[in-house]
Amino acid sequence: MHAYDRVRYRSVALPQLHPDRLATHARLFGLEPAPVAACRVLEVGCGDGASLLPAAFALPESTFVGIDIAPTPIAEGRARAEAWGVSNLDLRALDLLDAGDLGTFDYVVAHGVYSWVPDAVREGLMALIARCLAPQGVAFVSYNALPGGHLRRHTREMMQYHIAGIDEPERQVQQARALLDFVLDAQPADSYYRVLLEKERELSRAYTDQHLFHDHLAEHNRPFYFHEVAEHAGRHGLRYLAEADFAAMQDRTFPPATRVALRQLEGDPIRREQMLDFLRNRLFRQTLLCRAEADAQWTPDPERVRSLTVAAPIRAVAEDDGVTTFASAGGKSIRTGHPFAQAVCRTLGAQWPRATAFDALHGAVSDDGDDGTLLAQMLLDFYADGFISLHAHAPALASEPSAQPEALPSARREAEVGEVVTNGWHRAIPLDGVARRVVPLLDGTRDRSALLAALAGANGVAEPVRAADLDGVLCRLAEDALLVAGEGAWG
Repeated sequence: MHAYDRVRYRSVALPQLHPDRLATHARLFGLEPAPVAACRVLEVGCGDGASLLPAAFALPESTFVGIDIAPTPIAEGRARAEAWGVSNLDLRALDLLDAGDLGTFDYVVAHGVYSWVPDAVREGLMALIARCLAPQGVAFVSYNALPGGHLRRHTREMMQYHIAGIDEPERQVQQARALLDFVLDAQPADSYYRVLLEKERELSRAYTDQHLFHDHLAEHNRPFYFHEVAEHAGRHGLRYLAEADFAAMQDRTFPPATRVALRQLEGDPIRREQMLDFLRNRLFRQTLLCRAEADAQWTPDPERVRSLTVAAPIRAVAEDDGVTTFASAGGKSIRTGHPFAQAVCRTLGAQWPRATAFDALHGAVSDDGDDGTLLAQMLLDFYADGFISLHAHAPALASEPSAQPEALPSARREAEVGEVVTNGWHRAIPLDGVARRVVPLLDGTRDRSALLAALAGANGVAEPVRAADLDGVLCRLAEDALLVAGEGAWG
């Protein structure tokens, strides 16, 4: 029995795995990728299709294929796709070494595979990507990275030694955690080794038992230097394009002298990226690849921003003598007294969770004859800081609940069976008790009174929902990008 059949790994949708993110970065770096609304996507190591299924539901004109060596999660994903009525998703229980000719794909995703397989399978993965990737296509490959992975490998090897001979997965995880505590507690308070182990324990405690079992305790888990992966891709006719996390490519947080030194490496992006890993002690990478012959650029082109849309949950949090502090997602913030930048932030904040096309944004904020060059560069800088998101594809989302609110159809189905749903920007959103009861009812046919009646009729012994509480839930669902704009609008 495969490890992923034996211990289920509950995955969720991640925005960096969606074709929107891959297409966005492809455009920024000079490619002409397939439109997200009509593309072909392959995910290797797809598990139960948790990331593919909501994307396939939202993009009915696109085709999605997922392969995974473990048959149990594939069977679960197939059953869910059939129940949802999704016909553009093909999940296959298949060893990638036996995949053969799967066809050509615009976007190929391999998340959590490269570091966690034997050498022969890793070679097969890169060959499969090279075989399947379209001329202007983009591949996503994640892996554990060095130098940060050195200590992680040390603790993993200690754990594996300790649990040798233990068969039960639950006891393996319990004993692995106990060993880390045992070794750490033996260290002097001023020990450098203690400081390192405390960081590892902090990280391991954030992992679920399933994550620890399949990551730290897996039979295969090999970290790589970035340049090694780039060289491996090159042997298969592929080349480095960018990172799925654009902010991770930036040097803005380093001292000026460091940034000057890094600027000397701009003609050698592989060496520059490797140096960034040394500077950050990077543990994990999410690398995008393209064909070696593709006419991609090494640096992003601000003019390419004009072809994208912009979205961000920006809000003003402080005002001081004309200088405003704006906060966005992930704790990111900026402080600016520039009227143009302030107008951009306020306009985007008012639109959230909807995306705004570049021309529409430019028309709303520019009255000084600017041709858009300043706005394009500003948006690219904001994106580099992680303050906004850029998109090649924009779903039709509501910024506030309508009289008869409608939740994303995929989210309604997810809420029927679980506490986590996928929003319009392909992010996993946890639902509390009331929201989980409300979301399945939001099919666009019920007003507030009908929703309250339906909730009262289905509550049983649950606490009744007040009108004010319902309004709060609906507003939060809109803020979380879970409500559809317009009658039946989506896509």
